[in-house]
Amino acid sequence: KSFKPKFSMHVDRKLISTRLQRIDRLGAHQRDMLPGLQQPDGLATEVKSKIWRLRKCKACYSSAEESKMVSCSECKARYHIYCLTPPLISVPKESWTCKVCVEQKKHSFGFGHGRIYDLNEYKNRGDAFKREWYRVKKGSEKSISRKKIEKNFWDIVRKGAPAVEVEYGSELDVTVCGSGFPLKGELSDHPWNLNNLGRSDGSVLKHLDDIAGITIPWLYVGMMFSSFCWHNEDHYCYSISY
Repeated sequence: KSFKPKFSMHVDRKLISTRLQRIDRLGAHQRDMLPGLQQPDGLATEVKSKIWRLRKCKACYSSAEESKMVSCSECKARYHIYCLTPPLISVPKESWTCKVCVEQKKHSFGFGHGRIYDLNEYKNRGDAFKREWYRVKKGSEKSISRKKIEKNFWDIVRKGAPAVEVEYGSELDVTVCGSGFPLKGELSDHPWNLNNLGRSDGSVLKHLDDIAGITIPWLYVGMMFSSFCWHNEDHYCYSISY
């Protein structure tokens, strides 16, 4: 039997604790790998060609002594081990990441804490942001195509400009907030109900206590431009989203 859950959430309580997300920072640690893109202030200066970057030391601009060069696992830039601060004694046998990428990756997502909303307040906040961004009147925001929104999103991620901050509700407890998957009544025992999936026959997770985000689903809500990036799950577990 197919299963398409009806969304059911407590809309009158302030349950949505939001996080701030800087969309212009999402691709910060990759931008230096893409020649031809305008760099925002504060990021490493863009190199002129991929060949130049792969062959020369990014610190001294020399291609001499290649055997004493180390390559960054993130941006692929190369450095002489003696040009680094502090210098390396030898070329690492394991993967190595340069300081620029470490710092950019550390700050790339721009997460911070936002306000707490109920569902209607959050929807109004999202609609208002959309109207302001596209400069349209109230009620006209639905006419903006998803294709246009997606193009604008990726333009911001690639260029790192302009600065864009949105709020999204993350890691909300479905036992408190509700969700599209019922805990009681019809379909509450359906095998594709995400509340049951972690306790399925053959799943090692059924031997665990209740753990939010592992055996108990989390609920996320988002406005225009908010995103949930590809990532490795805790302990490299499999994941499923609806």
